Amino acid sequence: MGGRSEINLAYQRLSDNSLSLRLSGPVRLDNNGGFIQARLPLEQSGQRFDASGWSGIEVTARAAPGAYYVHLRSRATWLPWQYYSAQIGFNDAERWQTHRIPFELFQAEATRSVLDVSSLKSVAIVAYGEAFDADIELKRLSFYREED
Repeated sequence: MGGRSEINLAYQRLSDNSLSLRLSGPVRLDNNGGFIQARLPLEQSGQRFDASGWSGIEVTARAAPGAYYVHLRSRATWLPWQYYSAQIGFNDAERWQTHRIPFELFQAEATRSVLDVSSLKSVAIVAYGEAFDADIELKRLSFYREED
């Protein structure tokens, strides 16, 4: 891929003694670059994760201004540049914000396949697509049901 972005990834202890995951670093567009990410595999023992009983992804985070996304990969995404993407926006780097992203809002990138949530491989938080100093602190990432 050739990019020159840099990533800092670390757990941080919060005042309530819980942990957050902090992803930071400069996102650079030169040399075909343009992203940093923290990815969580969802497969266990070779089995894809079935999220068909859920409505979408819920993210609780705080972040400096920038282009942040949640990416999902499924059995239809074989190549590294194939994924399903939904943008999340932040307007206050000091305040925790919770975003609910229904599966219907995820857009296919470099694939014509429709997102099949019954066969998810991974979920990622990504700073992507523009040159900026990314700094996002993730407190919670989960699946949610509409009735929750």
